[in-house]
Amino acid sequence: MDEKLGIVTLDFIFYQRWIDPAMANAKARGFSRSDAEYETSCWMPLLEINNEMALDEMWGSDASWNLKDDAKGIMQYTQKYHGTISNRMDLRLFPFDLDVVEINVGPKFYSTAKIVLQVEEQEQSGVPIEVPSTLDEWRIENLPKCHVWNKIGRASTYQNVNYDFVICRRPGYYLWKVMFVEVLIAIWSWTVFFMPQDDIADRYSISLTLFLAAVAFMIVVNDKLPHVSYLTIIDKNLLLTFVMLFLSAFETWMVYCMKNHGDMPDAAILIDQHSRWLFPLTYTTLQIPFLSMWSSTMARSAKQKLKSRKNKASAMVKIANPVQAGPKPEV
Repeated sequence: MDEKLGIVTLDFIFYQRWIDPAMANAKARGFSRSDAEYETSCWMPLLEINNEMALDEMWGSDASWNLKDDAKGIMQYTQKYHGTISNRMDLRLFPFDLDVVEINVGPKFYSTAKIVLQVEEQEQSGVPIEVPSTLDEWRIENLPKCHVWNKIGRASTYQNVNYDFVICRRPGYYLWKVMFVEVLIAIWSWTVFFMPQDDIADRYSISLTLFLAAVAFMIVVNDKLPHVSYLTIIDKNLLLTFVMLFLSAFETWMVYCMKNHGDMPDAAILIDQHSRWLFPLTYTTLQIPFLSMWSSTMARSAKQKLKSRKNKASAMVKIANPVQAGPKPEV
């Protein structure tokens, strides 16, 4: 996954099956299995991956073509792909976001007047099919689902098939190595409330040092964050830390002025005393949305593990394959 470029690198095998009346009883007419005969004698629906960026075909023609049923003329073309597809992501909830990875398949030339795409339900016994993944940052939430939909053009209507599955980001890295560090910086800034009000130099020194540390830390982790024009959840959390640092420095200046220039030392002490609990309470309250998203992510993780165990205990699974039925056009 590359959320900055909006691409996904994957491997998948795609099956397309159709009925070709011209291939019925082909073996009786001396048709043999060779890639040359398949490519020159057989018609195919020419389905393609619409959202591909750079996909390579891994199997040759001899391994891809297959006459599944000689009596009915049922043909199948199988191809293994490796490469990248486009997949734009909404990162507003980063790093607690979900994404739908979608493989969009459709005919290159033929409209619904020539090709009608269907989904064939099959049952297969054995171990349930799961999507293998080498991703450390993402968790696959469900098995691929198949959807057939119509795409209306200027003159004709075309059908497409979407294979999609949901993935959920594992936010552990960003929680412990980014957001938790920012929380510690904000907490340390509250130590100024326990220092004398007229000691503005030392209090400002702590606030300024922590502010510069937060800026330096944000620059270090910037390459790990998505570069988008809108604010994500982690961006809002980082900005909250800067706001709290600014407010603690502003409180230092205010109590200093009240004690040394406003002749209100008791009020300055009272503001410091209230700030000792008001700042933590405000910061914790503003952190509740982030904590709730974290807890919901953990709940999804536990639910997914339980679902995976149930799937492994099942003896039957259903898979969906696109089936195209259509006559061989006249040449």
